[in-house]
Amino acid sequence: MVEVFEVLPGIFRIRYEYRDSIGYSSVYLVVRDKEAALIDAGTLLDSGKDVFKVLKRVGGTDVRIRYIVVTHPHPDHIGTLAWIKRKSRAEVFCYEGVGEVLKSPVRIFKENFSLGFASRLKLRATEPIFNDQEISGVDVDHELKNFESIEVGDYKFRTYHTGGHCRGHMALYERSLELLLSGDEVLCHPSSPFKFFMDKTGNSKMRERALKVFMELKPKCLLSLHDEPRMGMEAQIAIEQALEAHKIWKSTILDVVSEIGEGSAKDVYEHVKIRIEGLWTGALEFLGVLTTSVFLSELEEDGKVIRKENGKRAIWGIS
Repeated sequence: MVEVFEVLPGIFRIRYEYRDSIGYSSVYLVVRDKEAALIDAGTLLDSGKDVFKVLKRVGGTDVRIRYIVVTHPHPDHIGTLAWIKRKSRAEVFCYEGVGEVLKSPVRIFKENFSLGFASRLKLRATEPIFNDQEISGVDVDHELKNFESIEVGDYKFRTYHTGGHCRGHMALYERSLELLLSGDEVLCHPSSPFKFFMDKTGNSKMRERALKVFMELKPKCLLSLHDEPRMGMEAQIAIEQALEAHKIWKSTILDVVSEIGEGSAKDVYEHVKIRIEGLWTGALEFLGVLTTSVFLSELEEDGKVIRKENGKRAIWGIS
């Protein structure tokens, strides 16, 4: 079932069904002065046709999608991208360096998620929104730089490169509305502020820095792609909770390594999971292991843990 909400004047949330694995799948349609922009393109199981139905309903028949803005190149955000681009002839925007990935999305599964062939087969069966065979590539029309602006009618969205959730992740801020579209850096899953992840290309220090920048912006409207909009003080509280959860994850990992002596990222994550409720489970548990690996790399950089090689597997211990 698809639900549509006008969050702010001309800002429409198209919300698809809730899934335990990713929360809500949503896209945002910005309609101003006879032109429109689409923020992200949903999952493989979402219908791109709904975007055009909503556009016709809220904007009329003479409004077209001018831009499709990709916050980051994960399968649940680019599932219908190629179809919508072909149908609308819109220009695709992403952050610089992401264009090559969007040309060949199959590479995401290995480069971002460290998934081999057997793991991808399993994921296709259990989480079809991540079907690596079905996501089509696109040519990007423009790669955005940090603080570049995207204008849609009288709205001007400024890009903020965050790079924590994954390489090339960006958020968008519209000053006149005090609106922050955070992508997956905040509220990655509605069940818990601890249920976020960073993929293999992500960076924990950059995510922490981004969350602090978001706090300084003091948005009055916070939009994520998987959770409900947060308005007024709730927006600031959500960012504060995300930052606190981030710090707890990191400190818990250090505590675990101190207690167990040494172990792989998977070993460490299993212990972290006991201490923190609401972490990733089921078919997507590999996301928790990846996030643990990213935090361990930061702790290694800070001289708090050391990495040893055990065949193809890294073993972590206290330095």
